[in-house]
Amino acid sequence: IRIFDRETFDLVISDINLDAAQTGLDLLKEFRQHCPVILITGFGTLDTVVKATQEGAWDLISKPFKVREVIDAVERVLAQKPAETSDPTDDALASPLEQIGMVGRSPAMLKLYKEIARVAPSKSTVLIMGESGTGKELVARSIHQHSAHAKGHFVPVNCGALTETLLEAELFGYVKGAFTGAVSDRRGLWEEAEDGTLFLDEIGETSPAMQVKLLRALQEKEIRRVGATRNLHVNARVITATNRDLKQEVENGAFREDLYYRLSVFTLHTPSLRERRSDIPLLVDRFIRKAAENAQRHHLKFEDLTIRTLVTYDWPGNVRQLESAIEYAALHARGDEIKPEDLPPELQSVEVREAAARAPLAALFDDLPTLDELERRYLLHVLKVVGGNKTTTASLMGVDRRTLYRMANRFNINLTEGEHETETSDQC
Repeated sequence: IRIFDRETFDLVISDINLDAAQTGLDLLKEFRQHCPVILITGFGTLDTVVKATQEGAWDLISKPFKVREVIDAVERVLAQKPAETSDPTDDALASPLEQIGMVGRSPAMLKLYKEIARVAPSKSTVLIMGESGTGKELVARSIHQHSAHAKGHFVPVNCGALTETLLEAELFGYVKGAFTGAVSDRRGLWEEAEDGTLFLDEIGETSPAMQVKLLRALQEKEIRRVGATRNLHVNARVITATNRDLKQEVENGAFREDLYYRLSVFTLHTPSLRERRSDIPLLVDRFIRKAAENAQRHHLKFEDLTIRTLVTYDWPGNVRQLESAIEYAALHARGDEIKPEDLPPELQSVEVREAAARAPLAALFDDLPTLDELERRYLLHVLKVVGGNKTTTASLMGVDRRTLYRMANRFNINLTEGEHETETSDQC
């Protein structure tokens, strides 16, 4: 900040957590009107990303990162004309940041957080796609809570749980006498979501006839109650979700193409648990507290091998299945420490156990890094295993000490005793 009094900057890159009274967010507020700011964080939570986006960060990069990733971001920034870097605070998110249950600091989740922060202030329809159990409703709620509609209701509707007739009556409401049992007028859920957000889950399960009615309601911003003769204007933001590939459904003739394009103005993809294994320990920590309270066993903890078993399993049911497995283990554990044999039967196979035994090394290439990045991770892994002993590290890696130092220099790793531990913990 002192240097800025006498010089101009093309770009500022800052960590968020600084060893100083000010944070990277403070620097962002200081410089955002004068030059682009890129923030780096090792704790990429939804609130952090939304706050950084709200305050005008050009980009947010999660640790551990590849240097090439930062260079690419810098090149994109500097390729912009000065007039194109604007202060986005006019579009500031309307609601206070709230903790709604999204957990994860993996690159896949950080990317999702940034997309949520980007779309939340708008009024556009959003289509959330992802496997069952990946938290699509949580994503929808976070968009709602960080939007200008946050003061209104968030109204979820499971389109797959209702027949076409019931879904129409639930969504649009009905008038007295519209059908047997309609003894009075009733507002529909679309009206209940007025000035808020209507979340249509499992939108891919709707019938062709219902799709026509949804398309008209979205285009005209009007609905008609069942049995009514006039339309009602509605003002609710619509977010939809599906575990189906809607584009493929369109090609197969099972979903209307015009409705698909109306819904997918902005599309988000929720990552499967397989794509964010590094988040599993965070999720486990969250779920075990809840499960321990439910089981009235407040001192439960996991064995290391149990954690590795959870990390290496593929989780076809994703986060929902993981939460169920943690609850199962909390009820079946014979002591305060949860062992692999306390987990559900599907996690007891020989393949799962063998994968868990290999987990520490497997985690090095779980996200398919480049060969250079894999070599860097392996060097850090060996250093950690041998406690930083350089002679043993060189021997295990099949190189001499001079080559080891050249490798460390290439990857910007300080081999001084203890100094590699920070990098290793960042990687973990």
